[in-house]
Amino acid sequence: MLICHLREILLMKNSMNLFKIIFTKTFALITGYKFIIPDYSKGERVTIEIPGNLYSKRNDYTSYAHMLIEDFHNSIMPVLRINDNSKFEVRINPQNSEVEESIKEAISSDGRSLNLNDAVCDFVREATQQIFYYGSASYEIIQDEDGMELVRINPWSVVKISDSFFQIINRVIAKKIKIKPKVINLSGDKIFYVSMPKKLSSSKRLHRMLGRLVKISDPILPKFALESLELDEGIEFDQKQFWALREIQILRMTKKLGWNGRGISSDKLLEYYNIYKLLQFHKAKALIREAIFIELNRVFKNIYDIDMVISGLPTSNRIDELISKMKNGNIAFADIVNEVLPQNNA
Repeated sequence: MLICHLREILLMKNSMNLFKIIFTKTFALITGYKFIIPDYSKGERVTIEIPGNLYSKRNDYTSYAHMLIEDFHNSIMPVLRINDNSKFEVRINPQNSEVEESIKEAISSDGRSLNLNDAVCDFVREATQQIFYYGSASYEIIQDEDGMELVRINPWSVVKISDSFFQIINRVIAKKIKIKPKVINLSGDKIFYVSMPKKLSSSKRLHRMLGRLVKISDPILPKFALESLELDEGIEFDQKQFWALREIQILRMTKKLGWNGRGISSDKLLEYYNIYKLLQFHKAKALIREAIFIELNRVFKNIYDIDMVISGLPTSNRIDELISKMKNGNIAFADIVNEVLPQNNA
């Protein structure tokens, strides 16, 4: 009886291998792309490293677009090496010093992190920057006898379809890196993937908004006004009004993110609205942080069977409570500022 069961298992395994061979060969024949179903048991990288500059999509955001990304990147987490008074803390349950060290090493891309708190802060900042530049942050989880590592994948090469992930090396990129076009079927258990929270934006809308920010903030004066000056045509043009309208448009485009454009028009806004925008900005950061924390927790729960607990930073739910209290007149502005900006550390 046991021999019969073993024979059935072997036949099933062989038939599955045969199916993979037939499928991948047929896929290559029809599309010209090699379909790869990787073997993760070897503990090696299965994705292909692709420099971002090989893609035609622009990510050289300048002016206000660059400032927006920089402000989110710099302030989404406390800089613990500078701010010793920060209440931010990461704990793992159950407590295990070896696992904590492994996690720290896994997410420390530059090896400079002093401890787990420091490593998480650096990782969240890096992932946030990727989300703004590329629409998502993607890492491959590599495990071997020495531990684990999260290795960045170029987000423009990763496609998420439902719960499945694929790295697509198209013909243009394949030619640049001198390989054949490929589609690599990535296991969801081996991928860390997080995108911009839907409450804030989609990847396409985010990319479009950043492009508009670059365009609107580039000219000091519109083209027709500059041409008029050069030709000495004397066309009346109100430069102050132009700048004021541009500032309004910048604030309008970034409204959901709560960004204040580094104080543009702040002197023209009521204190109430300035505080409201401050809360919206911190809510946007909280939503992005929480999305990254949820994915980190999923990864480490699967690998180490631990729970990662984060404390010391305002949550999106808490900020919603503060907004509600402010609207009802049940909290002072100073109390709001003191809570979301402890020790003036944004």
